[in-house]
Amino acid sequence: MTAGSPVVTVDHLEAEFRKNNVSTPVLSDVVLDLEPGQRLGIVGESGSGKTTLALLLGGLQAENCVVTGGSVDTLGITTASGPQQSPSAVSQMRSLRRNDLAYIEQNPTAALDPTMKIGKQFALAVSASGLTMDNTEIAQALTAVNILVPETVMTSYPHEISGGMAQRVVIALALARQPRLIIADEPTAALDAETRAEVLDLLVDHCNDQKISLIWVSHDLPAVSQWCTRAVVVQRGRIVEEGPVDALFAKPQHPYTQSLVAASVTTATSQSQAAAQLANETPALKMESVSVWLGRGTRRTQILDDISLDIQPGKTLGLIGGSGSGKTTIAKTALGLIAPVTGRISVAGYDHKGSRRQLAGRIQAVLQNPAAAFNPRQMIGASIAEPLRARRQRRSQTEREHRVRELLGLVDLDLRLATRFPHELSGGQLQRAAIARALIVNPEFVVFDEAVSALDVAVRNTVLTLIRQLQTEMGFGALFITHELAAAAQIADEIAVISCGQIVESGPTQEIFATPNHPYTISLLETA
Repeated sequence: MTAGSPVVTVDHLEAEFRKNNVSTPVLSDVVLDLEPGQRLGIVGESGSGKTTLALLLGGLQAENCVVTGGSVDTLGITTASGPQQSPSAVSQMRSLRRNDLAYIEQNPTAALDPTMKIGKQFALAVSASGLTMDNTEIAQALTAVNILVPETVMTSYPHEISGGMAQRVVIALALARQPRLIIADEPTAALDAETRAEVLDLLVDHCNDQKISLIWVSHDLPAVSQWCTRAVVVQRGRIVEEGPVDALFAKPQHPYTQSLVAASVTTATSQSQAAAQLANETPALKMESVSVWLGRGTRRTQILDDISLDIQPGKTLGLIGGSGSGKTTIAKTALGLIAPVTGRISVAGYDHKGSRRQLAGRIQAVLQNPAAAFNPRQMIGASIAEPLRARRQRRSQTEREHRVRELLGLVDLDLRLATRFPHELSGGQLQRAAIARALIVNPEFVVFDEAVSALDVAVRNTVLTLIRQLQTEMGFGALFITHELAAAAQIADEIAVISCGQIVESGPTQEIFATPNHPYTISLLETA
């Protein structure tokens, strides 16, 4: 690669997925260039092909993704050209990924070894690129992405930190390797607005200082317009529009781009809805003075401090706060995955300390990481039907399949996806399948933990509307945990703001967004 040459050149790329002698086109006649130091945003709805394109740029595509025409040249190395790659090309791609290319994927836990503490795998990862970092330098790298307690994170396993914290670790690791090109697939989807702005500012500043080129796959159009210099819009595997972000999003020409821009404009008022009519007013979830401590001995830390929540049937409480504030711990505690040190929790009137059988099926969850929620060896349809089998509901195979098809339709998924495996679905498709699985047993309470963070704006609005419709029909209460304030405003009846394990402000959604009182709430709204 000579000085001034494009960092990435995609020349009339054609690609398809092949399975059981069936070919499904995924990319068609894709042409693009990325110049040194540029920041390119790839935008499009879930399933449009944007992630597949990003993977091909780094030679990271799935085995069943076959290039049928054109080529991809990344940093002077051909990463995709025809169905087969020569051994020398494969070796060159490995060297490229080891030394010059960093890939930040949408699912941070997939990039981290679950059996190794963060600090150790951080050191091993940078050493593979020929670099060395001691504990002090690793702590500094973590602090740079707004991890305030780096020493604690370094001695933790991936499952012991939140999804947002894990994503910041992965971003810090990518920057520490000093690459020439960073490909980031929804790198900040798990972060709250304030942290997202700080991390993206850091990422962009680092790229500018080190002359690093950046490709950012995202459904967040406002963020792409703020932090990228150019953007391409992908629809059904084709680039339908491209250009400088200012012109592209201010005056979009293609109808699809226009629809994406229109869908990204959301209001800060919650949708009105009729309350579910139930025979009694027993809260769907009640938490009374709940406190949670984690760790042992001198490392024992209070995570939740005197939390009280009361969510009625048919109502949604939006829980907002920064990454690491305690949102996910509340979700795990409500689900019975963490036992509180003090306080009491009940679901639909059934105490957490009572029979597990009484709680089974009454509470379901849609969690932040959809890829980890599905058995990779089980087809999507079978996974969605799993709660029916777990509750031993007396339904025939035909009845279960009918119910699965019904839920797939409700969450706007192609019925053919029932026979696909999780790795064949996009992140957005997987999250919608997770919502279908949670609702298949008609629960009385549902925890949505960042349930729409992986979805593009158009699909997100559809799913939020769907949740509202189903809630009206089924009457379940919901805890909607999010860092997306627009999503919380759209779906929540009431808002609770959490900071450092404490609820600092709560009330009706319109009041919280119109006249916030606590300084932390005000700062969240200002950075949204």
